[in-house]
Amino acid sequence: MIDGTGAPPRDNVLLVVENGRIVSLSTATPAAIAALPAGTEVRDASGKWIVPGLIDAHVHAESDADLKQMLRWGVTSVRLMAEDVAAAEKLASESRVRADVPEVFPATPIFTAKGGWWDQGEPPDRGLDRTPPTPDAARASVRKAKELGSSEIKLMLDDMGWCRDPKPRLPRMDHLVAAALLSEAKKLGLRASVHAPNLADTREAVADGATALAHGVLAPIDAATIAVMKQRHVFYVPTMDIFEFLAATRAFVDRV
Repeated sequence: MIDGTGAPPRDNVLLVVENGRIVSLSTATPAAIAALPAGTEVRDASGKWIVPGLIDAHVHAESDADLKQMLRWGVTSVRLMAEDVAAAEKLASESRVRADVPEVFPATPIFTAKGGWWDQGEPPDRGLDRTPPTPDAARASVRKAKELGSSEIKLMLDDMGWCRDPKPRLPRMDHLVAAALLSEAKKLGLRASVHAPNLADTREAVADGATALAHGVLAPIDAATIAVMKQRHVFYVPTMDIFEFLAATRAFVDRV
């Protein structure tokens, strides 16, 4: 058993659950098992692991089946990157009363440039503009996102040159628009997760007020930027695994 405290794994554990809560942990001796209250259901988990629920801080779930699969993997909480605020908030609310999917915490909507990464056929948000052309439009979209229930937004700061070259790069969000999105989110008390795999974009995102980097950065982050991240408590979400269709990035880009 791994208890999540950083302590070494323990074996031969008797874990007692009552009304959905862990009430005790001890060594699984015959005497301890015999002392359990009458009617206790005893399950032998020999050869298996007991671990805390896992948290995946960056998912794109395209169906109910995706979420159910995540729970089968032991993921009990997910931070869902999605386009439609109202739809994602509805899914999050439903997840809190369902036992077959993880609890969902959305980062919505996904803001990008018109024709940029994540404007390539992904659905729009029905209630606001995901590709605001000006800082004023950006601020209005963030206000609308909060009105619809969002507690976190996401920005795409990437022209995809790192995996498209020599193909044409995609439009990248204007700096003033990105800064307006981040400043309005901060003003309204919303978190702001930023997709910025290039180091220059990472520095810009952190300087302008990102609260999280959505996934890995392609080059080592310099000490000054790391210092700012620590000071401002900016989360770094590493890419711990990747779907098979993205494992060969170049082949993926060729297809889409």
